[in-house]
Amino acid sequence: MVPILLKIGPLTLHTYGLMVALGILAGILIVQRQAALDGFAGKADRESLSHMAFLMILTGIAGARAFYAATHWDEFQEGWLEIFMVWRGGLTFYGGVLGAAFGFYIWNRSKPFAADWKRVADWIAPALAFGHALGRLGCFAAGCCFGKVCEAPWAVVFSHPETLAPPGLPLHPTQIYEALFLAALGAFLLWRLNARRARAAQPSGIVFAEYLLLYSAGRFALEFFRWDEPRFGGLTPAQITSIILFAIAAFARFKLFLTKPTPI
Repeated sequence: MVPILLKIGPLTLHTYGLMVALGILAGILIVQRQAALDGFAGKADRESLSHMAFLMILTGIAGARAFYAATHWDEFQEGWLEIFMVWRGGLTFYGGVLGAAFGFYIWNRSKPFAADWKRVADWIAPALAFGHALGRLGCFAAGCCFGKVCEAPWAVVFSHPETLAPPGLPLHPTQIYEALFLAALGAFLLWRLNARRARAAQPSGIVFAEYLLLYSAGRFALEFFRWDEPRFGGLTPAQITSIILFAIAAFARFKLFLTKPTPI
C-alpha cells in the first residue's frame, strides 16, 4: 500500500526493505532468547550464533533473489542490474530457505556449537515464522506476492504509482493471509519449544520438522489465492516445492518421533 516510507534526495527508504530488516532482527532476538532458555547464554555462544545469523542472512537473501529472478526472468529483461535491488521486493521464500540452509551448513562445519545442530534448528523455527510474517507485511506495502481478483468485502485495491500489484483491481490480500498464518505458526512453535523444555520428552529437531510440515501445507493452500500462474500440471512452482518439502518434513518428523529424546 505504501511502497516508500521516506525519500530525501537520492536516499529512499522502502517499506519492504524496512520490514525485512525488522524480520531479520526479530529472528535473531528469538534465536538468542531460545538459546538462553536452554542454557546457552555465554559470550562464546552469542558470538557463534551471531556468526550463524550473518551467514544465513547473506546466503538466504542471495538464494531468495536468485530463485525469484530464475522464475520471473521476464521482469529483468530491460535491466538485469535490478536483480540486485532486493529492497524493492522480489524475494522467494523457498529460495531463501535453501540459501539459508547452505549458510547454516557452512556455520555448522566451520565453527562447531556447544549444542547439537538439530536443537539450534528448533530455535530457528519460530524465528523464521515470525520474521517471515513481518516480511509479508513488507510485501503488502510493496504490492508484491499479490492475490487473485476477488469480490470479497476485505479485498484490497492497490493504487500507489510504484506498487508492484496491478492497480485498480480488488485483490485477495494474500500477504495478510500469510502474515496471520505465520504469526499463528510462530506462536505454536514457541509453545512446542516451551512444552519440550517442561517435559524433556522429545528429540531435538522435531520442532523444526513440524515447522516445515505445517508451513509447506499452509503455503500450498495459500497459493490457490495468489496471482501466480500455474505451470506444472495446474500447480505453481511454490506448490510443487511445498509438496516435496512436506514429504521430506513428514519423513523427518516420523523418524525423529522414533528417536530417543535429547536431554535439555
